[in-house]
Amino acid sequence: MKNGKKIRFLELHNHYPDDYVDNINSVLGRYCAFGYHDAISISEVDEMTEDLGLWNKRSDIVSKKINGTSTMQVISVLFDVENEKKEQNFWNEENDEKYPYCFFTFIRVGESGKKEDIGAIIKEINWNFNCMAYYSFEHCEVLCVTRFDRYRLGIDKVKQICQKFSVCKSYTIVAVPEACLHMVNDSEKEIVNVVMKCNVKNHVKAENFLNYLEQILKSSNENIIFEKYDMVGQFDIMVLVKGVVMKDILPLYAMGRLMTHSNSSYSGAFYNIETSFI
Repeated sequence: MKNGKKIRFLELHNHYPDDYVDNINSVLGRYCAFGYHDAISISEVDEMTEDLGLWNKRSDIVSKKINGTSTMQVISVLFDVENEKKEQNFWNEENDEKYPYCFFTFIRVGESGKKEDIGAIIKEINWNFNCMAYYSFEHCEVLCVTRFDRYRLGIDKVKQICQKFSVCKSYTIVAVPEACLHMVNDSEKEIVNVVMKCNVKNHVKAENFLNYLEQILKSSNENIIFEKYDMVGQFDIMVLVKGVVMKDILPLYAMGRLMTHSNSSYSGAFYNIETSFI
């Protein structure tokens, strides 16, 4: 074993934007991700040994799961053996329904960040039952994962964590377990604004799709404000939906539902839609 470390792999999945294979309706990963990536999977833990063959291991993961319907990026992260039990409990699926909002924050530490300071901050973060911090082999030095029962509580925690490090750059992926998209416990009806950036395939179909989406959302809350803007650059249309209850929109992202590549109305109208919550 090397330095008392263990390793876990995170798999970031994307559907092909324009795909006609039969099994595109299969769930890509345990978590439905919002933004650029479509899904996230969590691998089993491995021993960090001298002969692990890191790149071979990553290649094996990709070759066993790629089936022509998606692409995959594999992220390798390390944690201390002393945190093994806590780390296993953190990813226990029994916690998914209780803490459905998961925040994957990739942190690149600035030049002023010292190795000793980074290690101390990681240990401090790992004292929290709903947080897990890792060292990373990727373009960032640290990956922090936090789980909450409320979206905005998670956003606040992400900001607190980033302030602890001398951050040069950070990027957060928000994800919800696929199995929980239909049953997020939201007795207080947490309200957010939703931003959707769209790459249009067919403008007529896109207009019909967005009109239908507006009808669905307003059937739960007629006070929702639905705004559409034309764009130039990477995206063609930006949609801003104000006053959305989270539990009303999340089911639309379950595999096969309206806001997924596997839905025929979606795939006929768009190459891609990236969603974020504000």
